[in-house]
Amino acid sequence: MEGSSAEGVADLGSAIKTESSTSTDLTLANESTILPTRVASLITALASSTRLTLSGVAFFIETILETSQFSTRQSLGYTRKLLIAAITSARRVYLLSNAALSGDVLTLLDFKDDTPADKGGDAFLQVLDRYTNLGIYVIHHTFTLAELFTMSSFYIAGSAVSSGLAAARESVG
Repeated sequence: MEGSSAEGVADLGSAIKTESSTSTDLTLANESTILPTRVASLITALASSTRLTLSGVAFFIETILETSQFSTRQSLGYTRKLLIAAITSARRVYLLSNAALSGDVLTLLDFKDDTPADKGGDAFLQVLDRYTNLGIYVIHHTFTLAELFTMSSFYIAGSAVSSGLAAARESVG
């Protein structure tokens, strides 16, 4: 029995120590701060406003990046279509001028592409078709490559901005 009473005393002693250390921790938390209360509340308010400002800046930067990405993609697409239309119009102009010179009004009005070139007749039209197709190929692939590099650059810039803003939020919050 003596062993069990010694264990009871040890348990009572540890309970008293735990209770006194908890009350000491609470009094230390209430009594002492590193900075005066007014300065600490000012720093807290500044940190909160900085977090809010960073969120606003992140929203505006992401909006600007997405808008510029969309407008760049659209302008590249429109320019590609415009250049391809300009190149293909050379063939159409040639066909229309030949139809007007030969007096073929139906071909002139219907914009038919039924020409003797398909049957091996007009050598100039065959060369024009080859260079037209080559021009379309070059324009299409050039603009595709430019779009790929541009969109990759936007992705890299967006990732860098997001990482920088996340680091800024972590340093403030």
